[in-house]
Amino acid sequence: MPRPRINPPPPRRGFTLVELTIVILMLSILAAMVIPKITQGSDESRAAAAATTVQSVQAKIMEVFAQTGEYPATIDPDWFAHNELPANPWDLSYTGARVWYDSSATGAQTHPLFKHFRGTGVYWYNPNNGRFRALVPTQATDAETLDVYNNSNGAGATDLTQITGG
Repeated sequence: MPRPRINPPPPRRGFTLVELTIVILMLSILAAMVIPKITQGSDESRAAAAATTVQSVQAKIMEVFAQTGEYPATIDPDWFAHNELPANPWDLSYTGARVWYDSSATGAQTHPLFKHFRGTGVYWYNPNNGRFRALVPTQATDAETLDVYNNSNGAGATDLTQITGG
């Protein structure tokens, strides 16, 4: 007697709702862990790029001072590739005057009164003592803004109103 044929169950054609939910949940958790790390790395890269620009401009200012005995009145675009000051990595789209020449600053003033963008430029220069600084975007807190400013300038300012020392 022939055996009856048992038809195998039809193959599954997709995932169950529970399986999809678990996968989406796992991807969400992974994204929540990775995205802040990527953003933080980007901010650290911007700060490092700004610090490099500040150091190179400061070195050129000191070179001019060594040759002439005076700090340059302005930052000469001819010092740089493409005859222009490098863009501030915190605001690549800025199209106005890039440097705020603070001729009212005293010779002792090493930091701008406003360390964040205000429409006056993306860099600050005190022609009375040759100090050059990168301005930064306002952060969520004053402490975060100060931290970004210090990291972008290799500075040690202790608060946002500090204009000398550090």
